[in-house]
Amino acid sequence: MMFYLYYLSQGPGALAGGFNVFQYVSFRAVCAAITAFLLCLVFGNWVIRKLTSLKFGQPIRTAEEVHRLFELHGAKRGTPTMGGVFFMGSVVVSTLLWARPDNHFVWLCLFTILFTAGLGFADDYIKVTRKKSDGIPGRVKLICQFILAAIVTAFFLLNPALEVQAKELYIPFFKEPVIANLGWFTLIFFAVVIVGTSNAVNLTDGLDGLATGCTVTVASTYAVLAYAAGNVAVATYLELPFYRGSEELTIICTALAGGGLGFLWFNCHPAKVFMG
Repeated sequence: MMFYLYYLSQGPGALAGGFNVFQYVSFRAVCAAITAFLLCLVFGNWVIRKLTSLKFGQPIRTAEEVHRLFELHGAKRGTPTMGGVFFMGSVVVSTLLWARPDNHFVWLCLFTILFTAGLGFADDYIKVTRKKSDGIPGRVKLICQFILAAIVTAFFLLNPALEVQAKELYIPFFKEPVIANLGWFTLIFFAVVIVGTSNAVNLTDGLDGLATGCTVTVASTYAVLAYAAGNVAVATYLELPFYRGSEELTIICTALAGGGLGFLWFNCHPAKVFMG
């Protein structure tokens, strides 16, 4: 949205040139990180108080279920969960503000974020309302995640401009793809990555700062890779595959990193809230 301020730089007046910075991904990426960070800090306490008043506390498995882990995690019983509401909310708002709205990669990522966040919200809501550690059945969650993977894969394979590159498997800094054509194995590969990543993050939640810290680290790394892959000069120099339009994903990644740092303010030891 803020990208369109760039067009004001083409108008008359001495101040018009100042709007030129809005065309640069690097500028908007930094602004996205700052925006998400501040949104988390501003709304974090209010959301935590609201979750506490609603008694949306973290359910803990019993000693019979997890034995020794119960002794380590028992003290966390009652800590508000569903903190992902303001974390993911800040990421989405920041992305909508600073990313180009005409970029299809941005909308695909936002759809993926909202889909997985909605699934996580429903799972947590069932847990806290029933006061049990079991939410949506694991089989149902896996089916939903595989449906998401199928949608994302179809987006690439049914787009003639993206189909060839979607089937290539690269390792960073290698000139040529390791596998030039994954064929229909592309669907399996996408499914493993999306479902595996989603569940890996979910498994790390529940320890103070663990899921958030990992998210910030990974998002920052992907921000660099997305920027490099979307800049033809940088991609050529580093021998990375060039994907036109992927530079806008830098903004989503920096928003995720900035929001993660803001969320970490409340999630570090002793955690006031869990992501959920």
